[in-house]
Amino acid sequence: MLNTPQATGGDNDRPVQSKEIDATLNQEIIDDLARELAKADLSEAYVAELRQRFPDVRFILCSEDDMGEREPYLALENVDLHLMAAQLGCACLTNNPEQSIGLILATREED
Repeated sequence: MLNTPQATGGDNDRPVQSKEIDATLNQEIIDDLARELAKADLSEAYVAELRQRFPDVRFILCSEDDMGEREPYLALENVDLHLMAAQLGCACLTNNPEQSIGLILATREED
């Protein structure tokens, strides 16, 4: 979660923005979600349900083709899991669960 409180900066009265980002995932949560995702019918409705159940975790649903040649953090039969890094600016990927704030669910096309 990005913390950007709008406080005044002393005499200058300029907003001060914190650059802290709290990682919201860990390996235990990822493992639990992976067991569930392996059996799930991945759809926008399902991802919306995940967002309600885990409000501090970001979820993106896409096709495996959208991820290019990137290796997933975890490959399941029906979906590849990529971890979103807790960084400011552009979205980045990580392989460190302790630095991740969300999951990209890259669905696999049936052959």
